[in-house]
Amino acid sequence: MLWLDAHADFNTRELSPSGSLHGMPLSCLCGFGPRVAADRRRHAGDIREVGSANRIRSVDTGERRFVHEQQLEVFDMRFIDEMGGAADQWSWRYKIWIADTHLHVSFDVDFLDPEIAPGVGTTVPGGLSTTAKHSCAWK
Repeated sequence: MLWLDAHADFNTRELSPSGSLHGMPLSCLCGFGPRVAADRRRHAGDIREVGSANRIRSVDTGERRFVHEQQLEVFDMRFIDEMGGAADQWSWRYKIWIADTHLHVSFDVDFLDPEIAPGVGTTVPGGLSTTAKHSCAWK
C-alpha cells in the first residue's frame, strides 16, 4: 500500500488530541481502531508512507511516537528531494513495487504543496510542487 499524504493518518482514539476520525484511517487499517475484518487488516510492514512522517509535515506528538513504534516505513519530502530523479531506483530498493502483488495507492490532495492545491482544507507547506526539485522524481 502506498500512502501519499501530508499527514501520517496514524492516530488512534487514545492518541488524537482532536478525536477526528479523518486522522485515523491508516491506523484503523492496521487494526488499531474499530474492529475490522481480519482478512482486511494490514500490517504496517505492507505500507509505505510518502510525504509525511520522519520529518513529518503535520503530525501529533503521540502519533509520531506510534508511527515509529509500529515501524511504519516513511519517505518524507526531504528523502524525495535527495533522491530526485532516481525515484525508480529507490522504489525497488525499498520494495514499493514487488512482482506478483497488488498495489493500493491512497492519494490525499494535501500531499501536494498548497501552491498547487490551495483549496485543500488541510494544507501543509512543503509538499510536492511543480517548482521544487523533488517534482522531477514523479514525472
